[in-house]
Amino acid sequence: MAKKPPIDLFSLCMKGDQPYSISQ
Repeated sequence: MAKKPPIDLFSLCMKGDQPYSISQ
């Protein structure tokens, strides 16, 4: 599992992207 920075999650939240994007 590639550990992604928490900023990624925040960025997605701000953009309003779908949660599936985080899995990628």
